[in-house]
Amino acid sequence: MTREAVEAALEAGGELARELLGNVLYMKEELPNVDLPAELLSRVEGLCESLIGLKHDTLSELTEVAEAFESGGNVTAAQERLARIEAWMGSELRRIGPVVGALDGASLAKPDCRLAYVLVAESMANVLTSFQQFRTAVAGIPPRAI
Repeated sequence: MTREAVEAALEAGGELARELLGNVLYMKEELPNVDLPAELLSRVEGLCESLIGLKHDTLSELTEVAEAFESGGNVTAAQERLARIEAWMGSELRRIGPVVGALDGASLAKPDCRLAYVLVAESMANVLTSFQQFRTAVAGIPPRAI
């Protein structure tokens, strides 16, 4: 059960990385089709770049954890590293809220910005849902007796 829980967390982390990339690429593709003031466009583009970097870092870290675990690493070490990945990802994903909030405010003031708000809010909701699934999987790794 414990090995399976680690493997499930690794799979959920990989799914999160794929979700990050897919949603960010979709946002970048659609941004030229929405009306957005330059300052907000810059913030959304910066968020996209940050999240692409997060995806790369996440996959690198998950690959290292998986390789160490598959080559005889212990569950406790994998669990600790996965918890660290979860913590720094959570910290990075907190950048989403202020950008979505600014888009919400802009959409209220300027109805032409509503499509940009919906684009980013829905895409980021997908990412945050996947992050929650990763968190749940990491939390599901039973503690080991030392």
